[in-house]
Amino acid sequence: MNITFIGVSSCIPDPGKEMASFVIDGKHLVDTGWCSVLKMREFGLDPLALESILFTHFHQDHYLGLPQALFYLGLCGREIRKTPLTIIGPEAHLERIVHAAEEFLQSSRFPELKVKRRLIPIAPGGSFELGTLRFETCAALHHSSSQRVEQALVYKVIQKSEGVSVVFTGDTHYHPPIAEFAKGA
Repeated sequence: MNITFIGVSSCIPDPGKEMASFVIDGKHLVDTGWCSVLKMREFGLDPLALESILFTHFHQDHYLGLPQALFYLGLCGREIRKTPLTIIGPEAHLERIVHAAEEFLQSSRFPELKVKRRLIPIAPGGSFELGTLRFETCAALHHSSSQRVEQALVYKVIQKSEGVSVVFTGDTHYHPPIAEFAKGA
């Protein structure tokens, strides 16, 4: 399993930086930050190779780059992409956020930007597979500035062939179940 950190900055990244975002095996983008497609290209990664985009939660600094990613994939990849882009994230807001990104791009007015996609809304405790990887989830504990709890996920990624695993979360407050979930990773 190869993980490329394309951003490690905070919610308002310093110039030339990107907020926390990374790519697994060159095919799975985790959180879209502000400008993850541009950062992927700077790291020599091909955004057209993306098979999926995963979201840890839906605070703006984790999905602001989604319209740019969809724009790039629609404009540059419409002739190449044969399989739908899989977009995965917390069930509470996934469909609304993706729809808003498509509306922002006016994809009904500019059909050349339409990206074939499939959504996988997921609740804590859910799991799914993407090729050679298995993903398991548990809840993170994350509050918005108004102290509302945000549905947020911790992901365990398991490389099925070798059993190697890594655990990641977006933002979280102290939450002991995460340590138990991550044990052995």
